[in-house]
Amino acid sequence: MTHGNAARSNATVVGVDDSPASLGAVRWAAADSASHTATLVLVHADPGIEGSFSDAINLRGGMVSSARARARSTLDRSCIAAESVAGESLSVDKVLAAGRPADVLTEYAQDARMVVVGSKAVGSRGAGGLARGVLGSVCDHVAAHAQCPVVRVPEGYWQSGHDPSSLPVVVGLDISVNNDAILTVAFDQAARRGVGLRVVHARANAEYRLDPGPPVESWLTDITAPWAARYPGIPITTAVVTDKAPHAIVEESGHAQVIVVGAPSRGTFSAVFAGSTSRAVLHHSSVPTIVVPVAALHHAH
Repeated sequence: MTHGNAARSNATVVGVDDSPASLGAVRWAAADSASHTATLVLVHADPGIEGSFSDAINLRGGMVSSARARARSTLDRSCIAAESVAGESLSVDKVLAAGRPADVLTEYAQDARMVVVGSKAVGSRGAGGLARGVLGSVCDHVAAHAQCPVVRVPEGYWQSGHDPSSLPVVVGLDISVNNDAILTVAFDQAARRGVGLRVVHARANAEYRLDPGPPVESWLTDITAPWAARYPGIPITTAVVTDKAPHAIVEESGHAQVIVVGAPSRGTFSAVFAGSTSRAVLHHSSVPTIVVPVAALHHAH
């Protein structure tokens, strides 16, 4: 495994701590980085470490404090986890940064290709439930402010006992936003995994069928057509589901290996994200979920 100098441009950034959920995120991020020939940047953030974000410490140097020694151990374990998935050819940087994890990862997201965060499974209680809340709040904050895709990897995904490699990538589309960025990520994920893509649009009731204009089913076919032409080897299925969008997409996660959804892009009031479909899916999907920043259309179809 090669080590760089914490270059962030076009890198896959993963937040790491000493939790099992974090190791799962590292493994997922390592596999994705390897498929894109991207550098993997392991970031451990701690507000108790002296310095500022701009003084992010590359761990080549000696570390004497007990806090930094624990951080180095965490990053070393994360490196081993990445190597177990992607091998020694993957370029990896290890970084210790002073600051709140949510703030540090959001800063890294300014020029990363992707940020990955692990999260406890929904329903965890006690200390685990507290950890889930902390990890979940980090993921929420980054997803609400990032300019790049943000991925939540649920704890236990890698040890779930089933092989998801034949399952499709599922993408949820919203008729009120520009879906280009979402489709770019979704088709790329499906192509690199060698699986099909299931394109889903949910409506809370069936009255959309009475709306004037082209049927929603035709809209799905038309909007995916340019990508289908670029990726002729990917089987594509479309579905219009009569259900609330968050529940529909979470249900789809039971038959998918990755979920891709959009979220209000940075510059939109972050409270919009708090009530969004993407946030609900992030919290309840049973598989890795990629949240892609999108812009609202001025004139919805």
